[in-house]
Amino acid sequence: MADACITVTLEGYRVLDRCTLASYRFAAALKEGIPMSPAVSVAEAIAERSRRFETAYGAADANALVEAYFAGDSHGPMALPPGGAPPVRGRASLKAMFVGMFADAPKIRLETVELVASDTVATEIGRAFLTTRDGVDVIGRYVVCWVLTSDGWRAKVDFFAQDGWAD
Repeated sequence: MADACITVTLEGYRVLDRCTLASYRFAAALKEGIPMSPAVSVAEAIAERSRRFETAYGAADANALVEAYFAGDSHGPMALPPGGAPPVRGRASLKAMFVGMFADAPKIRLETVELVASDTVATEIGRAFLTTRDGVDVIGRYVVCWVLTSDGWRAKVDFFAQDGWAD
């Protein structure tokens, strides 16, 4: 009975069963207005988050970007920016970081290169195509650790660097 709904507790932690996870994903998607059915994949849900990131970034809306993309503060969201800068922790600090980035590179497009996922955690490797305020195109790279929350798939850790690769 691989589809049976069973909940297991390990050392005081509740491990969610497949039925609970499916319900969790569906409720989160409905709440966020993301089309979702049992057939919607983790990749599709994360791709939708990335499109929301791009839209908010292009609109220079740090609040919308962080709210749509990052996990809540209880999950410890952070970004690891380039240049040896220390981690940026928490939604308020993330918003301030992005406000500073909008002026330097007002346009971004994200491209997933690889995505590996379990039921509750995913790792994405990708490239970011940015256009600077001077009109110069730059390719960056990123790695995002995604977690499944009550609000759907959200970025917990976002590492990015300016030295991406071209095919």
